Amino acid sequence: MAHKTFVSYRYSDQATVGTIKSFFQTHKGPVQGDVVFCRNDVSHLGPYAIDRWILNTVQGCDAALFVIGNNNHNSPWIQREIELADSIPSRS
Repeated sequence: MAHKTFVSYRYSDQATVGTIKSFFQTHKGPVQGDVVFCRNDVSHLGPYAIDRWILNTVQGCDAALFVIGNNNHNSPWIQREIELADSIPSRS
């Protein structure tokens, strides 16, 4: 089974996500797997739609990686994504 890592990031940091993808591809040892992230900005649909989108994306993942940029540490969505990831039962 291929490992999948959900990457949480702010849309203004999309260039960083591209760097993470190539980092995973370059260092195939302990960081094997696919990078999964929400590609579509659904924020205009409201918090419930964002929760649903994130939960649907993160459910098939084995791990989560939170990209911290210059300002997204102030975002309430990072904490919400952590809560959503923690709400999923372990697949062990």
